[in-house]
Amino acid sequence: MTFKAILTSIALTVAATATQAATIDFSNLTGSNGSAYAGHSQEGFDIGIGSGVWQEAHNFGNGTPAIFSRSDSSSIEVTVSGGGLFTTTSVDLGDASDGAVPYVIEGFLGVASVFNLAGTMDLAGSGFDTFLTGSTDVIDRLVISLSGTRTTSYNIDNIVVDKAVSTIPLPATSILLFAAVGGLGAMRRRKR
Repeated sequence: MTFKAILTSIALTVAATATQAATIDFSNLTGSNGSAYAGHSQEGFDIGIGSGVWQEAHNFGNGTPAIFSRSDSSSIEVTVSGGGLFTTTSVDLGDASDGAVPYVIEGFLGVASVFNLAGTMDLAGSGFDTFLTGSTDVIDRLVISLSGTRTTSYNIDNIVVDKAVSTIPLPATSILLFAAVGGLGAMRRRKR
């Protein structure tokens, strides 16, 4: 095996990651329609309140339950429980009422914005639409913001996320790396 092939194998082994897809569908909410929503954990992710007042939606969702807000400006934040990296592919946004609702779906890595999908949904009370992020970028925080004067509500459901996980546990990676470097040293000595 050549030196270049060994280094390539090491790099691929250390950098190897896979994803674990999950859908945050709010199915583990146990309150009644209109109950205060203060955040929860599901599928290894934490969903927290960024701003506004959020409530559980058991009568209207893209599959109930979901969450809704009537605040003029509201946001939620999604992170991996205990910290970590992930990607997101889509989120279902709903409008139970009266017209145009500005939205922003933004992914962050640290304090840097990695992607930003912004627009206006106008479902005129017709239900939910799936908004694709169009991003495969790795993030550590997802913020979903909705705004506009409300007489009824706007809703969030079915946040599709993929947790980035190492396929080789960190201690095993370190041992493998040290063994490979030691093997390289042995090969160099043998050639002399």
